Amino acid sequence: MNTKMNTQNNPFLKIGNNGPLIRETNFWETQIAKQGILFLSFNAGAARLLVPENHEYLRDMTASDYAILTRGRWNGQPSYELLFEDNSDAPYMVFMNSSTFDRMLPESEADSDLPLLVYVRGEEHPVIASRKPARYRVVANLPCMKPITFPPVIPDAV
Repeated sequence: MNTKMNTQNNPFLKIGNNGPLIRETNFWETQIAKQGILFLSFNAGAARLLVPENHEYLRDMTASDYAILTRGRWNGQPSYELLFEDNSDAPYMVFMNSSTFDRMLPESEADSDLPLLVYVRGEEHPVIASRKPARYRVVANLPCMKPITFPPVIPDAV
């Protein structure tokens, strides 16, 4: 199913979906992309991370084994912590406030696994640079940065 959505937290960003996949987007023309800011979108059971051009940490994201997506409050605001686990002492991690994601996943989905698709700009369409399994969890306050006891698993279909 093809759907277009206006993201509620960033009304100038448009994403055309095909199930969990991003078919089209104007992300790379938006001010947040031009400022080098990541954007997290959810659809059809998948998390999709839009990465600005020439992002210095893209290699760290794609080299990781899996991701941990933690929902909580950062400076009193609903936020996400996205940690790319690479089994090092300093994995790449980013905090995302409400202007950098399109919705909060429900608490009822905590401790579930989902695919994380990392998108970069392609010549005609967004391109998946990396597919990672991710674990979603909920805590009261961020930062959390705690490891998980076993890695997440995602279906091969995405």
